[in-house]
Amino acid sequence: MKSGMFVAACAVALSVFAAQAQEGTRNTWDAASPEEQRASVTPLMLSVCSPSGLEVPWWRPLWDVEGLRLCLPYGRCQDFVGLDVGVVTHAVNSHGVQLSGLNLVEDEVRMTLSVGVLGNVVGGSYTGFQIGGLANVVNDDVHALQIGGAANVVGGAFKGLQVGSVNVAPVQMKNSWQIGFWNHCGDMEYGGQIGVFNYARDVSSGLQIGFINIIAHNEYPCVPIMNCHF
Repeated sequence: MKSGMFVAACAVALSVFAAQAQEGTRNTWDAASPEEQRASVTPLMLSVCSPSGLEVPWWRPLWDVEGLRLCLPYGRCQDFVGLDVGVVTHAVNSHGVQLSGLNLVEDEVRMTLSVGVLGNVVGGSYTGFQIGGLANVVNDDVHALQIGGAANVVGGAFKGLQVGSVNVAPVQMKNSWQIGFWNHCGDMEYGGQIGVFNYARDVSSGLQIGFINIIAHNEYPCVPIMNCHF
């Protein structure tokens, strides 16, 4: 029970932090002039607290970074391509390598390695490789390998492999596997689940191996040890 409460508290903290960061960015954007709203491109950025002006370069509020960004402790930019390192990294779109305590991306992440000591939070779709000490949370479609200490949560369709204590892909899972204590998916096609508790709403072709296996729309919905449909 204590571990469950801890995971829930951490998840709430992640959500609140992401919402606060995005709200602060939105207010700055709304207040900027049309000239300021056009992002400039820089190959190097050092951020102490973006977009308050405590960063280099500092003379414009919005930047696209194509190269190296150091967020010590927090940095925010528009589109990012390259190597992103810091305590909290924040971008609208990202393409490259993210290494930090917490990685926040508002929209899309393409072909990226994301390593977050606390976790990775993506508001759009994700393609790449995620490693989150606590959790990986993606709001839209995912084509990736996800490794999360506590949880991997996908809001859209999932294709790839999830490894974590709790794995959730409630919409669709195709050509994919989930490995963890609790695995939950919507429609499964050519995939499988390995865990203690496995749940799938519907399986057109797939396999479950675990202590309790549930396929809601199967002839035998709940079967111990192994359940399947082909």
